[in-house]
Amino acid sequence: MLLTTIYATEYGSTGGVTIREDVYSFGILLLELVTGKKPLDTMFNWELNLRHWICNTYPTAVMEIVDNNILRTEFTNLQQHSNGVNILHRCLSSIIEVGLYCSKDLPNERFLMRDVVPMLQEIKNGVLVD
Repeated sequence: MLLTTIYATEYGSTGGVTIREDVYSFGILLLELVTGKKPLDTMFNWELNLRHWICNTYPTAVMEIVDNNILRTEFTNLQQHSNGVNILHRCLSSIIEVGLYCSKDLPNERFLMRDVVPMLQEIKNGVLVD
């Protein structure tokens, strides 16, 4: 069960690594980057993993799950912009959403990387344009 916090639930049963398992790992990586939490953090256990912890608070409390280092650094950078906090919130929410879709339990419900890349580019462009 502990492996499912890092690896896709189907890991090991497919006889090899699949594209969907890679997408799962990428999704967990995105969630890890935004929250600053590692999948094996001591706050997680058999019943609560990184993804489930985020699902319990997303989308109502995005800023509560975001790593304080991101908030401190990016908020300072965006303070000059009149809409800086909203831009940061929208960007982080979008990244979390991509991470959650990539790390869904069922492989056929996960995004494919060919779909993820344009989404991330759109998020990046949205921040740069605003």
